Amino acid sequence: MQCNLGGPLEDCQPYRLSWAKLINSRVPRFIAFVLNSYINSVPTPDLRKMWGYKDKADCELCGHDQCTLIHILACCPEALRQKRYTWRHDSVLKTIELTLRDHVNKMNVNVKDTHKKIVFVKSGDKVRSASQKDGGSLLDGAHDWKIQFDYENSNVIFPPVICPTSLRPDIVIWSCKSKVVIWAELTCPVEENISEAHNRKESKYADLKDQASHEGWTVYDFTVEAGARGCVSFRFNYFLRKIGISGKMAREALDKIAHTTARCSFAIFIGSKNKNWSHFTLIDGGNEEVAEAAIGIKLKSEAEQVTSKPYQNRSIKRTGVCIPPPRSYKVKEKTGFEQPGFKCILKDLGLFIIDEFTAYLLEEDIICAANEDSSE
Repeated sequence: MQCNLGGPLEDCQPYRLSWAKLINSRVPRFIAFVLNSYINSVPTPDLRKMWGYKDKADCELCGHDQCTLIHILACCPEALRQKRYTWRHDSVLKTIELTLRDHVNKMNVNVKDTHKKIVFVKSGDKVRSASQKDGGSLLDGAHDWKIQFDYENSNVIFPPVICPTSLRPDIVIWSCKSKVVIWAELTCPVEENISEAHNRKESKYADLKDQASHEGWTVYDFTVEAGARGCVSFRFNYFLRKIGISGKMAREALDKIAHTTARCSFAIFIGSKNKNWSHFTLIDGGNEEVAEAAIGIKLKSEAEQVTSKPYQNRSIKRTGVCIPPPRSYKVKEKTGFEQPGFKCILKDLGLFIIDEFTAYLLEEDIICAANEDSSE
């Protein structure tokens, strides 16, 4: 299942959210965050003020008077100073590192001959069309490829053999034999600002591209974006395919990138009320257990969450809306959460069942007692 995103998000691949992820997720409030972030219904200070639960919509970190979801995920100067966004960026970079290193090593072992071959065809036979021929990779024809990644504390420099510069693209792949350099610059903006981030990064490295070309190198530069909500730009897939990664491997890599980005953003959202920020371990591969340990989320078991504070007699009050409580939840021994009529979650209440569960787990003030006959 995928979310329908339009407008400024049309150049992104939405977060792949299957029913298996919805039902079997060990962190249901993370799933709720992803779903609600697409429709901007995450309980941020500006929305809670609009709903009547807060008097002010100020950011707890920097004091900005309108603390929206976009502000929390990408625009808070205090979060930037504390390197919360850097942690997310480096986690995404670490997620893709293993895939790229393995691919470069394989390309160095299996060198593909790029010379054009003369193909002889029997009389009467047809020549294969160009669409039937194997697609090429930018890494074909060389076996001395090297790759480096630029993390916050790695202190790497751009390969001096290419040209001297103080700029440091996030991913650099180069071959001295073929004098080809490929670099990719990663950004993790909110989805509404992906095009702006792409143009900014492209112009930043324009002079470096000219300088390397002047030194006799063939340059292929890419800018790739992983949106804060978990939407990955199509340029990311284009980059992976151009360097020869297969479609299946590219899809798997992009799913991991989307998952890592969304989980980091979830942690940033949870920490938006806390002025202290620890230097967490980088999340790699989008593994839920690793991510929970990295962001320090301590979850009760699903049984404890359901039985410790039963809320079958509660309902949510929103501005102008009173939503009845969900039907009773049941706990399965192995697969976690089972909800009767689970497939009606998105259809019946427009994500509000998930949103109610999110509010319950986060113990937000938007949960309050309401009578069955409330007509608000």
